[in-house]
Amino acid sequence: MIEHDSLPKYVKKEESNQNNIILIIGESSNPHRYGIYGYDKDTTPYLQKLEDNGKLYKSQNVHSTAAQTRLAVPMLVSFLYS
Repeated sequence: MIEHDSLPKYVKKEESNQNNIILIIGESSNPHRYGIYGYDKDTTPYLQKLEDNGKLYKSQNVHSTAAQTRLAVPMLVSFLYS
C-alpha cells in the first residue's frame, strides 16, 4: 500500500523553491464512477480532501481529444492539434 500522505522530498515545498503541478489524467476512465464528481460511493477520498482544503482544481464538462489513449494523451499535455 502506498502512503499518500507522505510525499517525496522533491515534491515537498520546503525542499525546493519551485512550485509543483501534479496533473492527474483519467483519460480512459469514467467520471461517473468518481466520488469527487458525484458518484454515491466514496471512491476518491484523497481527491475529495484536497478539494475540501482548496488544493485541487477540478475540471467539469470535458472530453477526450481522441478515441485512443496513445493519440489523446500527447494532445492533452501539449499544444499538438490535428
